[in-house]
Amino acid sequence: MKLRQYQEQALEAIVAAEARGIKRQLVVLPTGAGKTVIFSSIYRYRSNSLPVLVLAHRDELLDQAADKFLMTNSDLKISKEQASNYADLDSDVVVASIATLGRTGSKRLERFDPSHFKVIVVDEAHIQKTGVMREIIDYYRDRGAMIVGLTATPIEMSEWYDEL
Repeated sequence: MKLRQYQEQALEAIVAAEARGIKRQLVVLPTGAGKTVIFSSIYRYRSNSLPVLVLAHRDELLDQAADKFLMTNSDLKISKEQASNYADLDSDVVVASIATLGRTGSKRLERFDPSHFKVIVVDEAHIQKTGVMREIIDYYRDRGAMIVGLTATPIEMSEWYDEL
């Protein structure tokens, strides 16, 4: 898959920021700019990126992420952690439902060693700031993984109005 110049620049910026010690990053691009293409190509720009965990809140976003990773490399082992689907622990990429991993009383998150993933991607990061998502990120945060959130809207309108 050929990336657009700004997508390549975003990936280069992620790698450069990490080299400066920034391991929690937010990529902001407009709707339709190919944020999924960017995070599905991260392993090509950043050495030691696999395995990757992609967190999303909707089924279609999980499927879209899996499809884009396969488009970048059909040899990647990709699996889904959602509802009755249990991801293979030796997958290169796990696309996971936030609700499934973070369900109260569930042991799903504990299936994955906290230091297992090298990159954690949070799709639609603007709506994933508290509650269940916070618990998932806290589980992985200090275990060496780089966390990259992607969004078109880094601040929700309700927050913006609260600032006025």
